[in-house]
Amino acid sequence: MPKFVYEALDAKGKEVKSEIEALSNQEAISKLRNKGLFPTKVRAKGGSKKAAVRTQAKPKARRSVGKIKTKEICQFARQLSTLQDAGLAILRSLRILEQQQKPGRLKRVIGYIAEDIEGGSTLSEAMGRHPKCFSQLFVNIAAAG
Repeated sequence: MPKFVYEALDAKGKEVKSEIEALSNQEAISKLRNKGLFPTKVRAKGGSKKAAVRTQAKPKARRSVGKIKTKEICQFARQLSTLQDAGLAILRSLRILEQQQKPGRLKRVIGYIAEDIEGGSTLSEAMGRHPKCFSQLFVNIAAAG
């Protein structure tokens, strides 16, 4: 079974670094959450450093998404907030919003954010990778929340 190296926070906010065995990145994240940990980074162990970096790095071409209208961002934020208030997991909420969007830039960006979160990034880190879409203020507000 493959091993994954992770960094997580425990219930008291203390950082924990270790390894876990799982079949996939998503399964590793689920196992960590079941242990009461909040994963911040999860990556496959093994191979060279180049291979490890390659598993985390996303193609730069997909990040070059143009500006999204403020009205669309506001609507996205309201809908995400509503889904969070209803008690849905952040990843589930993003996937729902992605499915409801019309084809276009925002739909792609929501998909990229969901992929980053599946990979162990936080919501604010994932949004921060799209500076043309989310202002630094918006990203910092997400980080504070």
